[in-house]
Amino acid sequence: MKFEACLDNQSLPVEIQESGSHVVFRIDGESYEGDVIAVTPGRYSILFRGKVFDVYVETLREGECQVALRDQRISLALADPRKLKSLRSRHVDSGGEISISSPMPGKVVRLLVAEGQAVDQGQGIIVIEAMKMQNEVKAPRSGTIKSLNAHEGKTVTAGEELMVIA
Repeated sequence: MKFEACLDNQSLPVEIQESGSHVVFRIDGESYEGDVIAVTPGRYSILFRGKVFDVYVETLREGECQVALRDQRISLALADPRKLKSLRSRHVDSGGEISISSPMPGKVVRLLVAEGQAVDQGQGIIVIEAMKMQNEVKAPRSGTIKSLNAHEGKTVTAGEELMVIA
């Protein structure tokens, strides 16, 4: 698969080749090899150069994500060059409900919204602490908080439903 990655306002060509759990990444002409295993939704264990890394990936909206690795948090945009035209012409679906799940195991340290509150796309809605880092989860689209299944101090697992936006 080939992508264009946008990191810190710099566009880089990325190619990914998978063979089971073995993955070869080519980023801007440099090759990197490792083994990648999906532990839970959004959590990956990566063996790279003899070291194991726990990586958490939070999808913000199509093509955009945040990657948490140890004490680093990286915002990244990926675009499949074959889909760029269709992505530009497509509008964001504003109907129906969307479930917001925890991108990683951790502890809810702050609720930034209340049930029944209107939210805008990209607005912070909840803060989860994992590995001594506070991670703000953002609303993937505008809507109203229909139900709230988390409270401050609650321990959550990766993939656990936190709230529903309608």
